[in-house]
Amino acid sequence: MLAKDLMTTDVLFLSPETTVGEALETLVSRGISGAPVVEASGKIFGVLTEEDLMLYYEYPDECRFETPLKDAKVQGAALVTRSLISVSPDTPAEEIATLFIGRKIKRVPVVSEGKILGIVSRGDLLKGLLTFKTRKP
Repeated sequence: MLAKDLMTTDVLFLSPETTVGEALETLVSRGISGAPVVEASGKIFGVLTEEDLMLYYEYPDECRFETPLKDAKVQGAALVTRSLISVSPDTPAEEIATLFIGRKIKRVPVVSEGKILGIVSRGDLLKGLLTFKTRKP
């Protein structure tokens, strides 16, 4: 099974211009733990996760801005994870599982030619495993 078989294509994208407040509200209301931040050109800028947002509480002095955090743009808030780990559509499920465990991450964007096609989350990987294990020969 490959990334293209597992990925979710109906992905919430955030813009670098999205405010932190809007991003937080969207993540909470949709019940998701992170979303890719994508430029107008379709190029990935980074990923904003719950963990990134929680750093505000762990390091409050380092996270102070002239603009209130809720009004700060995602790209300028220094909360977005920029060192992005991504996979290609043809990355095997086993390799994705190894990334999740080894890198302690919860999702990977599926990228082709610099553009995001979808995301594989831990839940997507487990659904794929369930489908794979319950298939009859």
